[in-house]
Amino acid sequence: MYHQTTSRPQQRPSTRQPHQIHAVLLPDLPVSPIASTRRRARGIHLLHLQLCYCRSCCNRGEKRDQFAGTNTACCHISGIFFRQGWGLKTVAVSWGWGLFQAAASNWTMMASRQSENNAQEETSPLTTPNANIARIIPSLPLETRWPPFPLRRYANFWLPEVTLKEGVPGVHSCFEPRPTDVFLASFPKSGTTWLKALAFATLKRSTHPPFDDDHPLRHCNPHDCVRFLELGFNQQKDELEALPSPRVLATHLPYSLLPGSITGDGEHSGCRIVYVCREPKDTLVSYWLFTRKAAPACGVDARSFTIQEALELFCDGRCPGGPQWNHVLQYWKESVRRPDRVLFLRYEEVLIEPEAHVRKLANFMGCGFSEEEEERGVVSTIVELCSLGKLRDMEVNRNGSTRLGTKNESFFRKGVAGDWSNHMTPEMAHSLDKVVEDALQETGFTFSSTT
Repeated sequence: MYHQTTSRPQQRPSTRQPHQIHAVLLPDLPVSPIASTRRRARGIHLLHLQLCYCRSCCNRGEKRDQFAGTNTACCHISGIFFRQGWGLKTVAVSWGWGLFQAAASNWTMMASRQSENNAQEETSPLTTPNANIARIIPSLPLETRWPPFPLRRYANFWLPEVTLKEGVPGVHSCFEPRPTDVFLASFPKSGTTWLKALAFATLKRSTHPPFDDDHPLRHCNPHDCVRFLELGFNQQKDELEALPSPRVLATHLPYSLLPGSITGDGEHSGCRIVYVCREPKDTLVSYWLFTRKAAPACGVDARSFTIQEALELFCDGRCPGGPQWNHVLQYWKESVRRPDRVLFLRYEEVLIEPEAHVRKLANFMGCGFSEEEEERGVVSTIVELCSLGKLRDMEVNRNGSTRLGTKNESFFRKGVAGDWSNHMTPEMAHSLDKVVEDALQETGFTFSSTT
């Protein structure tokens, strides 16, 4: 049937009724043939039907592996966008060319239905998270292959279900930011632990001098010193409210899902955001290794989770917080637009010049170092106190655990740039580089260091 070029009557399989298919004409989007796509398309041979994948959907991680139990497919066929709840291969075999021809002739009616069905998932969350998000979670696309938590796709990002059920609604409805708040944002495993230590030691140095033997970082993990805003929000909201100003808090949420009271220009416009990004291959390897070590705390054995599986999911954006490049891009754009509100740091550059970046961090947070502090060596003392080697060797980080039960040692590894080469083959690295390169085309952003 794949070589048929003339139309024929549409035949539906008698064993089941297909789901509704929606189509919308998108002639202006760039497409790339399935023969050259970076995603997997095993067993689908429809080149003569001009089956193409659009770059836009690929970059959002929306194109799917039809043979891995997923429930959404996206393709462009001569400019027609299809989205359905079962495998594309099944559609092609069971319905054939007649389906595509019929859908094309009725695209106007179906476009309005597609727009209506996508309204909650795609449009409204980008401005105001759905007030009834707990109710719509079961209808959101599901991913279960990245342990330990099931993920749901919401507002173009894959987030843990627990974050969508409690964290996002709680933060938006109950959290009250202060003008002096500093928020540390990052994609997971991008230098978060180190940034927390540096920011806390810098911002709180008048209360906790870095020279003191009883400094909080000497007996507490950085993640206990700086809380994640959205993790267990309902259980910690009173404690967050009781923290003295200036508060320093952290988040893994995409910029588009932060409350408007933090990102807006109104009453709380004094809030500052510090974002740290990391090269994607190092981020992937660190994330994969952390998942394998931390999953047992959630009752999940992730030892069988391979780097190849992690790579494929990461390239599809199907990891907590993913797609990584879109997460980074949102904060970078805001740092360009409002550099006084968002400070964008690159992990690799901080590694090279930690003291210079601590000074930059202090100036941005409104607590620059005085000449006296410079003479006393406060900056270098903070860098030494917060060094990954020093933190790793502290008793609390060798044997302690976080409030969520994750072993503190899980947060400390090598902390170097380029370690991905010890875990990924050149072919694997090239495939991820290509995904990121395609995703960032014409954005003006690159992960290459500027130093």
